[in-house]
Amino acid sequence: MSEIMRSGIMAIDKGQRAAATALGMTHRQVFSHIVAPQAGRIIVPACGNQYIMLLKSTSLASTIGYPEMLRVVTDIYSSNFLVVELLAVAAIWYLALTALATAVQTGLEKRFPPR
Repeated sequence: MSEIMRSGIMAIDKGQRAAATALGMTHRQVFSHIVAPQAGRIIVPACGNQYIMLLKSTSLASTIGYPEMLRVVTDIYSSNFLVVELLAVAAIWYLALTALATAVQTGLEKRFPPR
């Protein structure tokens, strides 16, 4: 993620920073008014893809705020032996969460298109 952020910030032309500085803007103003909005448009697609990849990865799913679904399903079907049904439910939940994250990313990309 830090590499995505760095590359998005470095993608902004140095001439724009120099022009803003020539207009008398401070470094903070240059970053907040010139660099950050343009870098955000570059960063959004890559960050969205990273989030969706993290969401799909079951071993890392617990790091984004919910218990790992596959582990919970395994605990449940070890007691009631409904393996296929519970795995289908887990697959549907993963599909729903991934579809939601993809829809949010698509909306952000439409709202802030790269120029």
